[in-house]
Amino acid sequence: MNAAIRPVPRGAILHQSAWGRAPKGNAVLDSVPIALDEIYVPAKRRRTRDDAKVDALALDILENGLKNPIHVRRDEKRYVLVEGLHRLEAVRALGEDTVEALVVSAKRH
Repeated sequence: MNAAIRPVPRGAILHQSAWGRAPKGNAVLDSVPIALDEIYVPAKRRRTRDDAKVDALALDILENGLKNPIHVRRDEKRYVLVEGLHRLEAVRALGEDTVEALVVSAKRH
């Protein structure tokens, strides 16, 4: 069994695989901790970074915790950021080693 998939209530739909297609309908995805150094941020996404947003999010995460995990897709050797640049950078700014993430299937651009 994939370590990223936890048991869910009977009748729930599981994400089949981080390598496969994303499930349709109401899928249950569990967040998993991923080491920050295993996440690649594409150059196109890096250019959208706003330091003021990162600082504000870092304060909010410090006070309330990370409410929404980032989204990543699995590549051949690493994870690639899909959504959540400012959350990722805020967690990095707080000195964390890992971040909660949903591993999703996404189209490559």
